[in-house]
Amino acid sequence: MEITSKSYLSPSGIASAEEMDGADGEEEDQSSEKPTGDNHNNSSGNNNSPSVFRIKVLDLPKFNRDGSCIFHALTHKRQEVEVVVTKQHKAYMDHLGVDQIINVTGWLNNDRIRVDASKAPVIEGSGAA
Repeated sequence: MEITSKSYLSPSGIASAEEMDGADGEEEDQSSEKPTGDNHNNSSGNNNSPSVFRIKVLDLPKFNRDGSCIFHALTHKRQEVEVVVTKQHKAYMDHLGVDQIINVTGWLNNDRIRVDASKAPVIEGSGAA
């Protein structure tokens, strides 16, 4: 039996042994052209980019030895989170008060916001979030 087309299936949908023997070389070439699937998430953008969070400060920052600080805050979705701020913003955090509304840029992971060191937090005002 001679294979004349690139379709190796018989009308029943099952390839015969002869068709499979003749198709081995060509089928390997076709399989190497298939996409690997590595690019399927690239169209959605960079998921590692920081987001902006509007939060209400619930307690005064607790400073660590390295100059970084941690405090609790409430997001606009009423989710209580722990905010971690690097030492680059220590001077700003020294003047932070309870119930202040601030906008921070960073990453939320497991109820913890890690603030981006390159973007300074912005005080919006005092009041409810």
